[in-house]
Amino acid sequence: MASRSYRFLTSDDLGPLLGIAAHEDNRSLRTEALAACAALPLDEPAAEEVAELVLSRFRAEPMVPDSLVEAAGHLPVVEVRAVLEGWAADDGSAHQDAARRALATPDRPAVIPSVRGDPGEWASARAVELAVTERLLDGRGFPSDLSPLASLFESGRQRLLSVLIATLVDAVDEDDETLRAATERFGQVVEVLPDTLAADLPQLPRPVLVDRAEWLGAVLSLAPPAEVVGSAVARLRGEDLVERLATLRELSRAAPHLGRPPVRWPEPTSRPGELAHLTLLLEPETGFGQADDQTPPTAPVEYAFEADSLEPPPHRHGAEARPSAPPDRHHALPPEYRSEGGRAVEGTSRHPVLGRLRDWFRHRGAESEVLVQAEESALAVTAPTREAYARLDAPHHVVPDEAFELRAGLAPLPTPEVVQPAPLTVPADAFTLDVSVLAHGFAVVGEDPLTLHMRAAPDDPYPYRMLRLRAVDDPSLSAERVITAVYAVAGSVIGVAHRTVRVGEAPGEPAGDEPRMQAAGGVWVLPEEADAGTQPDLEIVVAPGNDSEGRQHCWLYRSPHPGVGACDKPLVTTLGGEADWARSVMRGVQERKDAFDLAHYLKGVGREASGAVPEEVWAALRAAGERAGPPSVLLATWDPYVPWELALLSEPLDPSAPAHLGAQAVVGRWIYGDRQRTPAPPAHLHPHRMSVVTGDYAVAELKEAKAEAKHLIRHYRANPVDATTDQVLMALEGERGPDILHLAVHGKFSTEELEDGLQMVDGTYLSRRSVSGVEASGVRLVFLNACQVGQGRSELGAYAGMVPAFLGIGAQAAVAPLWNVDDKVAKNFAQGFYKAVLKSGTAPAEYLRRQRAGTLGAAGAELSTPLAYLFFGHPRLTVQWTAEGASAQREGTDDA
Repeated sequence: MASRSYRFLTSDDLGPLLGIAAHEDNRSLRTEALAACAALPLDEPAAEEVAELVLSRFRAEPMVPDSLVEAAGHLPVVEVRAVLEGWAADDGSAHQDAARRALATPDRPAVIPSVRGDPGEWASARAVELAVTERLLDGRGFPSDLSPLASLFESGRQRLLSVLIATLVDAVDEDDETLRAATERFGQVVEVLPDTLAADLPQLPRPVLVDRAEWLGAVLSLAPPAEVVGSAVARLRGEDLVERLATLRELSRAAPHLGRPPVRWPEPTSRPGELAHLTLLLEPETGFGQADDQTPPTAPVEYAFEADSLEPPPHRHGAEARPSAPPDRHHALPPEYRSEGGRAVEGTSRHPVLGRLRDWFRHRGAESEVLVQAEESALAVTAPTREAYARLDAPHHVVPDEAFELRAGLAPLPTPEVVQPAPLTVPADAFTLDVSVLAHGFAVVGEDPLTLHMRAAPDDPYPYRMLRLRAVDDPSLSAERVITAVYAVAGSVIGVAHRTVRVGEAPGEPAGDEPRMQAAGGVWVLPEEADAGTQPDLEIVVAPGNDSEGRQHCWLYRSPHPGVGACDKPLVTTLGGEADWARSVMRGVQERKDAFDLAHYLKGVGREASGAVPEEVWAALRAAGERAGPPSVLLATWDPYVPWELALLSEPLDPSAPAHLGAQAVVGRWIYGDRQRTPAPPAHLHPHRMSVVTGDYAVAELKEAKAEAKHLIRHYRANPVDATTDQVLMALEGERGPDILHLAVHGKFSTEELEDGLQMVDGTYLSRRSVSGVEASGVRLVFLNACQVGQGRSELGAYAGMVPAFLGIGAQAAVAPLWNVDDKVAKNFAQGFYKAVLKSGTAPAEYLRRQRAGTLGAAGAELSTPLAYLFFGHPRLTVQWTAEGASAQREGTDDA
């Protein structure tokens, strides 16, 4: 590798990392890259540049991850220290503990000026240098006086350390006593050369055993930081999110140790700690499926292990085998993380030895829990799979208040009583299955949890667990009650099943009222991607209860973040009159479009909506916000009336923004169906064609809407469509139809349906039912920039409206306003939306959050119009836009 002569990194060295920290779409990658930059040894200009990014994050996000706060303690910048000191002194700050840890970070030692003796001493220094390099390992004739080494020129000192480090790396397979003595001698040399780093970063010949990683990391801490960063950047060129996050986290943990020797040198055989992350970064990358006998002599070698042993192969640097290790040297690991015959077995990490080292961290708690979940999700996707069915064994009929047994787990064949959309796809090898039981109208007997954990393996492929329940004796509950089970592997939902249990005093005699006609159960609506980078910070489901009047709402939440978790049982609220309340709210906003009390009215609406949300849900949101701010929220709701996005947080996550949920969090709404499985919203779209619908209205002309359409035609090559019923339906059904459909027209919501839907230029209305009648459509993103069409209603027990109609024919994301919107403000909103989403890569839900957050202190249309819009779709949706037939130059340079 190229030689470097300085210990501090420049902005040029950090270039790729700074690019990720400033521009990466994935928030976790941005955070880890910025934390790594802050912890690295930086020269003054680089420290100032990193500090500017850190302070920007501190100002923009009320809940900055603790890892970034702690990393900021390494920055010798006054402004950063002032923020940390303020947090540390504030007993009410959520960052107090992290800030105190950051301020306790030891300062990097100052660089000691070089000391050069006279020419007579140089010859003596050269003789000592030769003796040190030749006798480092065996110790015979090792100089007792090393002080002449301080007379070497800087290049000589760098050369000496490079040789010594390379010697130790090459000797990694020697016995502990040899390495312990050699390390002591190496430390004596380092003490004489306190300001020196090696000239070169040695190449590790092969992956390193778990128990050597900490020791070798200490040796490598004297390698040039710029070359360590270069090695990390090379690993970041891949597209695998899990690997990129792992690399950045390893760099963050190794960064504070670069450029200075450890205070205490670890034993050659020791438990992996912070220094082991440096070894992880520098291990050679090896691929799958290449046997040892096919490995070229110069290629990195993968170790081969026996099934019940973790002993290494013979030493490749000589004929002698490595001496036996102590019995407790290697930590026992599961068979799925071992390798056989030089090949990685199914279920291993990318590199056999590297995978075991990460597994050691997993079991010892030294690695991030988020990384563990992400890696397990990736393993679950790549491993061989098989099919199984849901087991939900329970009596057909139960008596109120009498206990009965529910057996939940897997079955080899389907059973008639259990309803599930499709077979469950599970790993063929051993795995842990989580079954969350949702049983509204039933109570748990004893203290059994409603989430059951069971281990499936080849010798027990269909495990199950028993749960004791009793039916609640409540006449308001339906006699036909649904038990739903959500199946998950490694944090990813793989399926849902449900069954119905009848509750009554005796078979055929209903308890209480006659059961209302309803379909059996519903499903979780959760992202199905294994990609941890797209998982929302919080997932909320608002589902119907089992009460006979249909007034109860069951709330569920879950989060991938440790400490937030999931609710262990449905949270039940009882509402009533939602349809009348919604009509009153929409009418009230429209009547106050220019009134002084508009802002007060919207806050009042928010407080009323907030009171209908269980406190446990708000607590989960606050907890998620502490770990990821602003948090992304997938809100899957059965209720079509309540604009939950307007609900006020009693304790805003960001005091500089309105307290509405939609301004405090990145919210993606989705429709929860309780009759059949609702497809999860995708996290990625790749559109190529856009159409825009507008027209010349004889009455109430929309001048700004026409300008809006021209803008989209010019900048995104949108195809113009006249606002007539036939043209719009043809655009929806056409084989070469658009991926994105934008409608800049009049709209109206009416329960009487005389004038309801999208108004065409001839005065007629395109009904939601006509849209639902389209057989198949290629539209994936629809923007309904028309008044009131974001409202919904309940019809035949289902969420209905214009947006559900588009989602029902294939759209996967939608934007629409709840009430009347101002023509000019709506135009600016739409133009900003496409610029942010299609050109800057901003998630649509994040764009809406920013627009809502910008209404603080606004009035009139500047307040009501941005708050009117709802986004239906994945909160972390990314839209990769490439206009069909457009050159990359034009798409990249047009000003939107």
